[in-house]
Amino acid sequence: MAGCCKGNPKATPPVPPTPKEEPCPHTPWCVNCKGDHPAFSSHCKYWDHRFDREWIMEEYRKTNGGGHPQRN
Repeated sequence: MAGCCKGNPKATPPVPPTPKEEPCPHTPWCVNCKGDHPAFSSHCKYWDHRFDREWIMEEYRKTNGGGHPQRN
């Protein structure tokens, strides 16, 4: 569920949450490849290489202009 579907009662005006019986109205979005699928989708090229650190680092360099991914 997208964060905006949780609602925000402190917003002006308040934003109600999406009812539990309704599906999320937002399209899934992959944070890895920016595709229109969830990040855990087997359709994502990153999913096929999820244990290949060198491949991931090379893809990150290509798409983000070098450097290392930020660790949280």
